[in-house]
Amino acid sequence: MGSLSLWQAELKGQNFPLVTDPLLGRLDTEVAIIGAGITGTATALWLARAGVQVRVLEARSIAAGASGRNGGFISDGTTAGYATTIQRYGRELARRLWAFTVRNHEYAGSFIEELEQRGWSCAYRRNGSLKLAAKESELESILESASLLNQDGWEVQVVQRNELPVRLRNAYFGGTFYAANGELQPARFVTGLALLAQQAGAVFHTESPVNGISVENDGVLLNTPGGKLHAHTLVLATNAWLPAIGA
Repeated sequence: MGSLSLWQAELKGQNFPLVTDPLLGRLDTEVAIIGAGITGTATALWLARAGVQVRVLEARSIAAGASGRNGGFISDGTTAGYATTIQRYGRELARRLWAFTVRNHEYAGSFIEELEQRGWSCAYRRNGSLKLAAKESELESILESASLLNQDGWEVQVVQRNELPVRLRNAYFGGTFYAANGELQPARFVTGLALLAQQAGAVFHTESPVNGISVENDGVLLNTPGGKLHAHTLVLATNAWLPAIGA
C-alpha cells in the first residue's frame, strides 16, 4: 500500500470532521470491527443506528484498501450474467439476488443524499452502463440475460451494433444498456459512511493494526501496538488482509 489511488489523493488535505485517533490503553465495546473499508464502515453505521456500541480498528486509514482503489462503479446485479445466475441457482433465487442488489443501490443512494445535505459530495451519477460483446458468441448470452431481466421486471435496453458510438463499432458486436447503473467516488463514499456512523455513536481507531486476537469466555481481546480492545462480538471486515491478523 505504498501508493495513493486517484480517489485517495483527492481526499488528502480536505477538511473533514471525522475523528480517528489510534487505539490507546485498554477499552471495552459491545461490537468490534476490524477493517474500515466499505464493509466495516457500513456495518458500523447500521449497528450504531440500531443503538449498538461499536468500535472500528483500521491498520491504515479509512478506505485505504480496495474500497479506495476500485473503479467506482455501483451496479445492479451479480458479476455473472443474469442467464448464468439462473442456471446456477434457479429463477426464483436469481430474482431475489438481483432484487437484493437493487435495494442495496437504493440504500447507497439514500446515504449519498444524506451526505450531500451535509456538504460532502460523493460525485454520484446515474448515467447507466453498457455491457458489450467483443465477439459474436458473447452477444447471444448478453441478449438472453437482457430478455430474462425484462421478463422479471427490470428494464434493460438492447443496443444494436449500428447504434453504438462510431469509435466502438469496430471493436464490439452490440450489447445492452443498463440505465440504473451509476458511478461514484468510492473513497469519499466510504469516508462519508464512516462520518454517518460516527455521528450515530461509532468510534473509529485508525493506524491501529490488530496483531493478535484472543478468545475469552465473554468475547474476544484484540491487541494493537497502542492498546487492547475487549469486545463481546467481533466482525472481520479485512478482505485480503484476513490472514495478516491470524484469523
